[in-house]
Amino acid sequence: MKISDTGYGIIKHNGKTLMLKRNLPDKWVWEFPGGTIEEGESEMECILREVKEETGLACKPVEPVEIIRGETYKKIFAVHLKCEPVQIILSDEHEGYIWVNKEEFQALSNRALSVEALRIFG
Repeated sequence: MKISDTGYGIIKHNGKTLMLKRNLPDKWVWEFPGGTIEEGESEMECILREVKEETGLACKPVEPVEIIRGETYKKIFAVHLKCEPVQIILSDEHEGYIWVNKEEFQALSNRALSVEALRIFG
């Protein structure tokens, strides 16, 4: 498996955070909107592009990018985003979305959620 740098947008609305349900057979995978940083693309460009592609949302960064290093990836870049209006239009990559608080986020147990992910969640 190729290890790549990835970027994710943390989108909060009315005190909850957006999670997307991956459109994968026989799997229930929840994730932040985001993806792999393309060649020649900055971390922020990646995050804003991926969020737009996956949710239809045009967003602006509100907090600096956070860099996290891990075993299954080189680096993850995450940034809190402000998106208005908040009207989700999912791409074919996802089949659903939910807004969750921190406790609900931790209960999404079908994917191993790391300490780093909980730290990003804020």
